[in-house]
Amino acid sequence: MKDFQDKILLITGGASGAGFGQAKVFSEAGCKVVIADIRQDALDRAMAYFENAEAPAHAVKLDITDREAYAAAADEVEEVFGSPPQMVFNTAGVNRISLCSRGSEDPAPSWTGSSPLRCAFQPQRKTRTGELMELLTSL
Repeated sequence: MKDFQDKILLITGGASGAGFGQAKVFSEAGCKVVIADIRQDALDRAMAYFENAEAPAHAVKLDITDREAYAAAADEVEEVFGSPPQMVFNTAGVNRISLCSRGSEDPAPSWTGSSPLRCAFQPQRKTRTGELMELLTSL
């Protein structure tokens, strides 16, 4: 992927640290950024940055250990931006190897398995063209 203009990027742990750094860089490259984090105060600070920059962004309060919350986040992203994300960066504290349970299949298994977030977006991905880029930055 070379053109990031208007691509939707969701970053877990996106309200601070490396995740927030990723959010800023990809926002500057033209992405619509969704930051997901468990800490509301961090989400509020991060959103203030994007509002000040007049950059398209959305915050989702998300506990990465809650599979149902991932499904709700997937639905919220599609509602806000009209599409599931083309990129998902799992930067929050813990990622687990797991199989999809929201959908009936895992279309692209790999040595990393499937994160709960990738599984949450699978129903939307079935109706779209293109690929989903998933980056695991913490294991």
